[in-house]
Amino acid sequence: MAVQQFFRRACCAGECEKCGIPAAPECSRDQADSSRVRIPYRFCPHCTEEYTDYIARLQGGGDPACYWRNHTWLEMWRTWIDHRAAIDRHVRSKEFARLVQELKRPPAD
Repeated sequence: MAVQQFFRRACCAGECEKCGIPAAPECSRDQADSSRVRIPYRFCPHCTEEYTDYIARLQGGGDPACYWRNHTWLEMWRTWIDHRAAIDRHVRSKEFARLVQELKRPPAD
């Protein structure tokens, strides 16, 4: 069930990878072009804006008017990115590939 749920979520091209709300696939790309930040995830406009501000803050910039984007906010984004990276590594593992192949086989009688 967990693997099926993972695939359902991974296949939802119309959802933001962070918050899950509907997002057009080109949203992150369009905003990245205007901000010059490479965005490796599919985000809604709100998460795209936060991600670009996160990257800017890591580089010593960021929007000072968003005072709530403090060290715990930075930690939240770092943790989310680490989590996504761990998922990506697991999905590329040979064990996960084996599990996918086993799930594709018809059940034995």
